[in-house]
Amino acid sequence: EHTTFEAEVTGTILALHLVRERPHPRDTIIALDNTSAIRALYYPHYQPAQYLLLLFHQELTRTLATHPNISITLQWVPGHEGITGNELADTHAKRAADGDSSLPLTIGSTLTKTLPCSAAAIKAAMKIRSRE
Repeated sequence: EHTTFEAEVTGTILALHLVRERPHPRDTIIALDNTSAIRALYYPHYQPAQYLLLLFHQELTRTLATHPNISITLQWVPGHEGITGNELADTHAKRAADGDSSLPLTIGSTLTKTLPCSAAAIKAAMKIRSRE
């Protein structure tokens, strides 16, 4: 029902929420191995999962309003290169894209609701099924 792209963007929204909830957060780097997600977050334009990009920028605005002195950076890291935590994060992003998620935490109302099904994910699944 969802793409890895959507899971990665959702992960950045959750990361910002966690930063905002900390009493004294430090400068933060959110590392992603998905260049499409990074590009879309820096240069949002109409595309699939646009609502998630909007949520990211709303969460970023709230986070910077709460903690105006911190710096938040999105950084590309090579995927599957033995970087601590990257493999685990990639595994969780793929599991989340397949519908396996943890119990809702205090993450704000924007992500506690079920996300709409992704047209891109549905099309990809249909392609796979048609080949079988």
